[in-house]
Amino acid sequence: MLALLDGSDVDSGTAAEIGYAAALARPVVGLRSDIRTAGDNEAAIVNLQVEWFIEASGGRLTGTLDTAVAALLALL
Repeated sequence: MLALLDGSDVDSGTAAEIGYAAALARPVVGLRSDIRTAGDNEAAIVNLQVEWFIEASGGRLTGTLDTAVAALLALL
């Protein structure tokens, strides 16, 4: 699954889909190309729960579309 995480906060529907995919053990690649802060603190890229679900799913957070596509291809 590719999840677009741009915006001042991760969309609640996208966050729910990330959690659902993680529960099904489906890897999630998160793409955050937005430079605005959106995490719980300045060091976080996104909400910590969203980040945890992405990493627990076996996926990863990325910062560019090229990196996201490469991460998805690596999961195939």
